[in-house]
Amino acid sequence: MHGAIRHLTAIGFAATSTGCTSWQPQTQPLPEVVAANRLGTLRVTPTDGSQYTISSPRMAGDSLTGFVIHGVEAAERRLASSQISRIEVRKSNPGATAALVIAGAAVMVGTVTTLKGMEEWSTGEP
Repeated sequence: MHGAIRHLTAIGFAATSTGCTSWQPQTQPLPEVVAANRLGTLRVTPTDGSQYTISSPRMAGDSLTGFVIHGVEAAERRLASSQISRIEVRKSNPGATAALVIAGAAVMVGTVTTLKGMEEWSTGEP
């Protein structure tokens, strides 16, 4: 019983400790967004409506450059800032994280209660 509780606790912690993130549109000028996210990724929507996730973004003159990863291959991509209609960055979403933690805790409590009830039923002891 105690081993099951330890495993459930570890699984619950692992599932909820990373938190939830979502893409959030940026209103700052492109060079500022790139400077603040040089080691991360950006989601870029050009004026043609396509979408790219750019890793290791950097500015080269008036263009955004970085790598678009497809499976195990990465291709460098360059977009003039005039071609970019939307830029987004991944940010934590505290509301979704809180909901995940609460739901995870409820599932863990329900599971532990059920396991405890099954143990009492099988041994005949409360």
